[in-house]
Amino acid sequence: MTNSSVRPLRRDAEANLQRVLEATWRVLARQGLEFSMEDVAREAGCGVGTIYRRFESKEALLQHQFDALRTKMAEVVETAIRHEDAVAGLENLLAAMGQAMADNHGLRDLISGVPALRADMLAARRALRPAITGLLERAKAAGSVRADVEESDLSVIVAMLAEVIAITAGVDPQLWRRYLRLLLDGLHPATARPLGVPAPSVRDVTRMVQISKARQRGGGR
Repeated sequence: MTNSSVRPLRRDAEANLQRVLEATWRVLARQGLEFSMEDVAREAGCGVGTIYRRFESKEALLQHQFDALRTKMAEVVETAIRHEDAVAGLENLLAAMGQAMADNHGLRDLISGVPALRADMLAARRALRPAITGLLERAKAAGSVRADVEESDLSVIVAMLAEVIAITAGVDPQLWRRYLRLLLDGLHPATARPLGVPAPSVRDVTRMVQISKARQRGGGR
């Protein structure tokens, strides 16, 4: 068998894997952790055997999703701390975290619903905390971030952003960026910049409140 005959198969396999991974996030966001491999296969438009050839169980698939995202976020943190402008690095980091949550709507269900992954996430946060704290301290020393901001404040900001992403996704998938800008400007109030995304209408705000209430009635989803 020649190399030219093998490469298309490899590309097909990679494309199939990508469809499965993207479908998993969509199914997870829609159904929570009570989905089946068959659900993912239907969403991805492939046979369930295609998934089982790569992942022996749903747990293995979920672990892969988490590991891939954790690796990506570690790379994002590394890029941020290497930025010569600390505040730009910090803003890029928070924006990247927001984008990861926007792209993977089932992430919170995944982490909160799988005890082993909760432990993994806590370990990942502990490992990255010194780098993020160092980045924050650089930004504070440069006078770009108010002196009373702590690393724990950034964790709360990310949690706030997660909630904003959850309730605005069905209205405007980019609306979270407006509130990220408001949050970032709160870190250095002397700087006022355009928010970048139009404000939601009264109808949009009403719908967001309805979405939030529906999620609360559904046990947080």
